[in-house]
Amino acid sequence: MVVHILTGTMRVTEFERTIETLEFPTTTQAITSQYGAQELHFQEGSERLARVFERFGPEVFASADEVRMTLYGALPEAAVGRKGYTDRDPPAVGEVEPLSF
Repeated sequence: MVVHILTGTMRVTEFERTIETLEFPTTTQAITSQYGAQELHFQEGSERLARVFERFGPEVFASADEVRMTLYGALPEAAVGRKGYTDRDPPAVGEVEPLSF
């Protein structure tokens, strides 16, 4: 197992690429011991990766997708871009908005 202890800054998308290099299963503790000092930068701020993962407590991850979903669920509000944004045009007058599944 290769251990990379990173410090510095990166965007969330950069950390997503790092997730793909992890060996699975892995744990919150293993991730934070290797990458916890890394500062994640997002739309309106930044936060250390260790603090983001601390929100969920100890976890065992079976895959990169599980780590990614936990990361997304633990990001602070400042990581959200334009709140309430949709790239869909509003319905025209008299038009019924189609349902989206």
